[in-house]
Amino acid sequence: MQRAAWVTEAQLHGTADLPPLTQTLAELQAEHDRQCWLVAVEERRIVGIVRAYRADGLWHVGRLGVVPDRQGAGIGSRLLSAIEDAAPSDVRGFALFTGPKSSRNVALYERAGYRRVSSDDGLIHLGKDR
Repeated sequence: MQRAAWVTEAQLHGTADLPPLTQTLAELQAEHDRQCWLVAVEERRIVGIVRAYRADGLWHVGRLGVVPDRQGAGIGSRLLSAIEDAAPSDVRGFALFTGPKSSRNVALYERAGYRRVSSDDGLIHLGKDR
């Protein structure tokens, strides 16, 4: 599911060398053991996923993805809201990032109240207070 969800990002950015596409099963399992994961399921099919972890008082949201044939159906918005709701009570805010050409992702995050924060790594970083 993860690889399917990031195909559109790879096409948009002109490279298949994106961590969600190159991540090994062992790396996925290690992340699963130390992060909160949520999935969206329709008729026994996983159609979306998101994960997050707590660090430095923030809930770091990552790898929010929806399979291509279900993108634009509100699944990403619901997953984002659900992962925020899953944050521990002492978390003071949320942080995430996306690719520099991911205007649809940025629009989704901004609709959810996220605002861009400065960065110098070529990615678009966004944050939101709790």
